[in-house]
Amino acid sequence: MSYDRLKEVADKVVARQESVRGKGEQATRQAMILPFLEALGYDIWDTSEVCPEYEADTAIKKAGQKEKVDYALLLSGVPRIFIEVKPLGEILAPHAGQLARYFNSTTTVCLAIITDGIEYQFFTDTGEPNIQDAEPFFVSRLDGVDPGFDILANFSKPGFNPAQLRDLATDLKYTAKLEAFLRAELDLRDREPSEAFVRWLLSDTSIWQGRTTATVVTRFRPIAKQALVKVLRDVVRRSIAAIDHGVSAPASSAPAERQISAPDPATAPELPNSADAAVMTTPRELACFEIIKAAFESIPTERRRFADKSANKVIDAQLLYKDTASYFSVYVNRVSSWVVRIQIEQRRPFVVFELPGSEAIALLGAGFDVIDQPGYGTCRINIGSVDDLNALKPVVVRAIERLLVP
Repeated sequence: MSYDRLKEVADKVVARQESVRGKGEQATRQAMILPFLEALGYDIWDTSEVCPEYEADTAIKKAGQKEKVDYALLLSGVPRIFIEVKPLGEILAPHAGQLARYFNSTTTVCLAIITDGIEYQFFTDTGEPNIQDAEPFFVSRLDGVDPGFDILANFSKPGFNPAQLRDLATDLKYTAKLEAFLRAELDLRDREPSEAFVRWLLSDTSIWQGRTTATVVTRFRPIAKQALVKVLRDVVRRSIAAIDHGVSAPASSAPAERQISAPDPATAPELPNSADAAVMTTPRELACFEIIKAAFESIPTERRRFADKSANKVIDAQLLYKDTASYFSVYVNRVSSWVVRIQIEQRRPFVVFELPGSEAIALLGAGFDVIDQPGYGTCRINIGSVDDLNALKPVVVRAIERLLVP
């Protein structure tokens, strides 16, 4: 499944909301569900693979007729996924019981989905086998900031693995629960730690050897908060210091231009929550910079010249980087004169250049996944690891040379 194809279709589906709203379930199916299933790799025209109005095995209505699920997705002739569709905008939670009846009645089905075309709720049986969980293990909103396309890829036809589904669901389910628990226990801006958390701390005999009475808990709650805030502050300060010390030196001997401003640790807020404070340059990003710097240094010194328009003069070109919450950018002298933007820490790493895709293909030849118009550049190339950047040297050099004085 193409990540970009999935995003493209999701964007189209989101754009259709106003034309579909209020027109019922059939309109939602046709305009929003089927295109998305097709983007996930299913043949929506083959009823042996995408079967509408599928009769659940043992789910019988009072009139004696079998209940029918809106769509069954069959792999090798076996129903594996049930999808129940509701009109766009309808609240989905009240219909989870209906979906459970379908799921519980067909033992080969391991994934159940309920959707209104924008929100998708995913269920399986992480508890008792063949009994649908009461809560979804994953919820995706196509109009959300992060629809979770990397997770949705697991439900595509090429990526679907029934044997691994429960493991994935368990990981997602309990990761979310632990995140919520830790956030509730550790975010102490407006309150003290919970009694349960303090009792857990005091259960360590290296901290407290006496009986943990209600009076002891009350006494230790402000102490626990003070200690926890100090630890979190120290962690944030170390992260900020790592960013500060990680600002790149230029490829030449000239002083580096500082592009990441870090607050003085002595005056840092106790619990900073801004996006800038959360950015930390990783070893992989620094390794990417070293590879790009090697390509920069392969260009003859006399050609490494940059036109400084603000000073109306030509100066030595310097290679620098700036890390942001969205990407790691390598540039020449000015942030706006960027060479490459890198996403190396996500599940599907890629790099972006400000070059036509056709030019990149001509430089690289076959074997590279080159995509035009990715969003914040003109040419995106998918990679598997940091080392793959070495193979992109011709494109890196061309991207650098376009920024230098001819």
